[in-house]
Amino acid sequence: MQDFDVVLKRNPNNSTFFSYRANAHSELKEYEKAIADWTQVIRLNSQNPIASQFDTFNLNFFDAIPYYNRGLNYNSLGAYNKAIGDFTQAILLNSLYSAAYNNRGISYKNLGEYDKAIADYNQAISLNPQYADAYFNRGYSYKNLGEYDKAIADYRQAADLYQLQGNTENFQKVLSFIEEIEKLK
Repeated sequence: MQDFDVVLKRNPNNSTFFSYRANAHSELKEYEKAIADWTQVIRLNSQNPIASQFDTFNLNFFDAIPYYNRGLNYNSLGAYNKAIGDFTQAILLNSLYSAAYNNRGISYKNLGEYDKAIADYNQAISLNPQYADAYFNRGYSYKNLGEYDKAIADYRQAADLYQLQGNTENFQKVLSFIEEIEKLK
C-alpha cells in the first residue's frame, strides 16, 4: 500500500494508480478506502477530455468500470441503495454490462425487492446466456418468492453451466440448494 501512496503523491491525477490501489483495498476488505479511491477515479476520468476517444459504439466501457467496482464495495458494506446507484450509472454508460445488471440484482435481492432483482437477472442472462451466477441468483430470488419450479429450473441451468466451466464448488452448492427446495415442495 505504501508503494501506491508514494506513486500517487508523485502522480495525483493518475486514475489508473487510484484504481490499482482501490482494487488492493478491496482485496484487503477495506471497502471504505476502496470506495474513496473509486470516487477519485470517477472524478479524474470525468475531467479527462481524452477519455471520450474510448467511447466505442457509444459504450463508455472504461467509464463504467469505476462505478461498477465502487458498487461492489458498497454492496460489501451493505449500502445497497448506493450500490444500486453505481450499478445503474455503469449500465447507463454501458448497456451491455451484464455483470452490472447481475450485481444490481443482488443489491435489490438484499433489499427484498425480488421482482426488480429478477428483472436485472433476466437482462444479464439475455446479454450473456452462459452467465451461471445470474441463473443462480435468479433461482434464489424465485425461491424466496415461493416459485419453486422456476427456482429449480434456474438452479439446474446454473449447475449445468458451473459443471461445464469446471466450477466444482458452485456446482455442489447449487445441487444442495436444489435438494433443499425439493424438500419444500
